[in-house]
Amino acid sequence: MKEKLINGLQKFAQAMFVPVLILPIAGLLIAFGNLFTNAGLLELFPVLDNPITTGFGTILSSALVSILNNLGLIFAVGITIGLSDKKRAEAGFTSLLAYIVFIYAMNAFLELSGLLVDPEALQGTGQSMVLGVQILDMGVFLGIILGVITALIHNRFADTEFDNAFQIYGGSRFVFIILIPITVTLAIIMSYIWPVIQEGINSLGGFINQSGNIGLMLYGMLERLLIPTGLHHLVYTPFLYTSLGGVQEVGGQVFEGARNIYFAEMADPNVQVLSKTVIWDARGISKIFGLIGACLAMYHTAKPEKKAKARAILIPAAFTSFIAGVTEPIEFSFMFIAPILFVLHSVLSGLSMVILNLLNVRAIGPNGFLDFLIYNVPLGFEKTRWPFYILVGILWLGCRNPKF
Repeated sequence: MKEKLINGLQKFAQAMFVPVLILPIAGLLIAFGNLFTNAGLLELFPVLDNPITTGFGTILSSALVSILNNLGLIFAVGITIGLSDKKRAEAGFTSLLAYIVFIYAMNAFLELSGLLVDPEALQGTGQSMVLGVQILDMGVFLGIILGVITALIHNRFADTEFDNAFQIYGGSRFVFIILIPITVTLAIIMSYIWPVIQEGINSLGGFINQSGNIGLMLYGMLERLLIPTGLHHLVYTPFLYTSLGGVQEVGGQVFEGARNIYFAEMADPNVQVLSKTVIWDARGISKIFGLIGACLAMYHTAKPEKKAKARAILIPAAFTSFIAGVTEPIEFSFMFIAPILFVLHSVLSGLSMVILNLLNVRAIGPNGFLDFLIYNVPLGFEKTRWPFYILVGILWLGCRNPKF
């Protein structure tokens, strides 16, 4: 029994590589495209500010961002293919059909139940648009569930054939027939279960807000830890756009939410130092520095015969995280293969935000290094103390390497 479980987990880990190995490619090209559309770089290099180069960058980034916006579908198909023992192409196609059935079934049930929110105001509601269909935001968790279910049913029934008039219903068609009621039922069940999970995450917001640095550490940890479920949006969104992230008067107007506050403070020349609420958007510390340390550690610990392959995966993943703050390529590389490391990464991310807060660093750092420079350098040292952000990041990079 134990050996069977271990073999199953190993097979699942190998199946994860099917979708995961696509992400570094997408992330690298997104970062490359952003170089041609970044406002700060266009000011430094005016020659790039023309319709051809900016158009190229916009098209390239938009095209590849679609990969990150549809990770649920990609994981559903990829995991199904990876776990299938036979007829893998048909298995992947069946998982695509199951995914489509699921999202439309959930949308229909939510609409019949009167649970669909205004599609123009989805931010922070726990719902999102998936392939143009409004459903609960389950992130890649949905893809993983459907991928595993589809593969299990495919392996069991893909060879089932019928005679005479029923012949067309055999093989992968029979698998799909079995999947239809399972998928529809799952969509209805998750419509009840997932909001409870989302509500639990939302209720943590008040606790985090009232818990000082302990709450801040929990905030930074959950913001990373919940990425595969899509629930991480429910962690940071209330702090960025509601009173949970602070209330501040700037220029005679009252602003709520960390991001709204620091945007107003950036534009007000009378503000000498950004308010402490900016710490809720210092999430980029692990994206810019932390994951580079993780990549270096994984490369150093790779077996000699695997180093070339590891280098090909890790270099573009680290570059993408550093430049653009796109972390999925590297985080998804070890999330399911080494879950303990992913938990450690999440804890260290929260701890790094606490250190920034203790040092009164007021730098804006939600994403990658390019955004960090553009936000903070023009504001100056006194207003942000941004060099300390970099110093903490470098120290944190060195800390990540041996721990990983």
